[in-house]
Amino acid sequence: MSSDWAHAPDVVVVGAGVAGLYAGWRLQRAGHQVLVVESARHVGGRAAGMDVPGSPGRPLDLGAMRFTSDHVLVRAMADHLAVPYRQLAATGHADTLFYLRGRRFRAGEIAGDPDRVPYDVGPDARGRTPDELFEDVIARVLDKAGAVVPGTRRDWNRVKEELELGGRPLFEYGFWNTVSDHLDLESYAYLRDGNGYDCNNWSAGEVMQTQLAGFGRAVRYFRFRDGTRSLVHALRRAVEAHGGQVWTGTEVRGVRLPGAGQRIELSLRETGGETREVTAPALVLAVPPRALDLMDLDVPAVDLPSWRQDVESVVSHRVLRVVLGFAEPWWEDVVGRGATRSLTDLPIRQVYYLDDHRVTGGDAVLSVACNDDRAYDFFTPAPAFAHWRRGGALDGPDPHQLARIGQDVIAQLRLLHGTAVPSPTWMVVRDWGHDPFGGGYHGWRPGRRGSHVAARMRRPWPRHDVFVCGSAYSDIPTWMEGALSNTERLVQDHFGLTSPDWLPPATYLGW
Repeated sequence: MSSDWAHAPDVVVVGAGVAGLYAGWRLQRAGHQVLVVESARHVGGRAAGMDVPGSPGRPLDLGAMRFTSDHVLVRAMADHLAVPYRQLAATGHADTLFYLRGRRFRAGEIAGDPDRVPYDVGPDARGRTPDELFEDVIARVLDKAGAVVPGTRRDWNRVKEELELGGRPLFEYGFWNTVSDHLDLESYAYLRDGNGYDCNNWSAGEVMQTQLAGFGRAVRYFRFRDGTRSLVHALRRAVEAHGGQVWTGTEVRGVRLPGAGQRIELSLRETGGETREVTAPALVLAVPPRALDLMDLDVPAVDLPSWRQDVESVVSHRVLRVVLGFAEPWWEDVVGRGATRSLTDLPIRQVYYLDDHRVTGGDAVLSVACNDDRAYDFFTPAPAFAHWRRGGALDGPDPHQLARIGQDVIAQLRLLHGTAVPSPTWMVVRDWGHDPFGGGYHGWRPGRRGSHVAARMRRPWPRHDVFVCGSAYSDIPTWMEGALSNTERLVQDHFGLTSPDWLPPATYLGW
């Protein structure tokens, strides 16, 4: 914790993830004196990464790991800050491997041999991959409501907010409830098992947009060449280059909101050390919903019920990521060199084959993403963070716990691929369900009108200059683009900033 101030801050930003650092950079550059505080010892939040164990300088993403060609703000900012990125291979490859109900088959085999699919699906699902079925059922739901599949983010927001289904707004329906009305039970089970996400009964329109615009077969993905942390570090440098300060290892112990027009009071404590009182006219909370729950925030009693309701408008989904390094990409003998992922109803659910070894050399990397409650619960309890390298010491709280997770993952990889799996050279476990994150991504609950909640959350109490930003309360809550566009709207609407010159004109910022 530093105390080298020429002036007291006029904006304190809590949270040094992508949204918080972006807010700090934009406000500091506009002439505000900004202090960004972060409870962790490093910046990045869910975009933080690490070095591959035993390979200093080789990046490894454990949270946010990619963005799409539609994410205008991410790409424009990365270009402006000279953060390099590269395009990834398409995920809709015919060699995508499925292991469902004990049967192994490839996406490219389904159309020619529908009986490969171990589900007694109806005629509408027969011969279709889960992605194709997902897209088809969404089109049918929209057609029933008199709409077509939107082509832009702006059009998706119109559909989510204005479309009615059976006389009720679309946002009042849960997605899986809506799908079950258009599929027989076996087709429904095939879709849930083969999609890789079992828990996302969000507001129906939100899942439709997330699937088609974020995970559809036509989506093009990009990754930062030096890991997502390279963007985070560039943002931190930009904040500090303009005179702002970033304090890591600094926890917010309490926030007091005095009368209107008075400075907001924060009690800050450095990890294992000094406590300090800081005041500022404005406070930006760039933290996830669980962190808002944990914060000792002096919410006015009259506003507390509506505040709680708005905070709880989104669902935090627990995510466990297990990343393993191998001397050779052994999976290519099974799935081929071009495949990028496999899907299963086993608890490991989704397996991504990263091509880092072709770009940077070193070990071949495989990432397991347990993204739903069924998969997550299988591996609990899991450490918030732990890693191990062959011949080295364990970095984590419980070696037996880490060994159990590793053994379970290897056993399931063996079933999925139908082949022997060599011992990994290293393993990393990251459980985003732990505090202060409470989950790895978020989605809107059915019945909540997202645009109204998002606007209220950006400034929850008109009598106080307290603001909330980040991906959770945006119109695309699973992506960095949502965090950035939500924050850009905040600084424009409530701090009077104009659109930056590096952002393409008329860029749509969502709700």
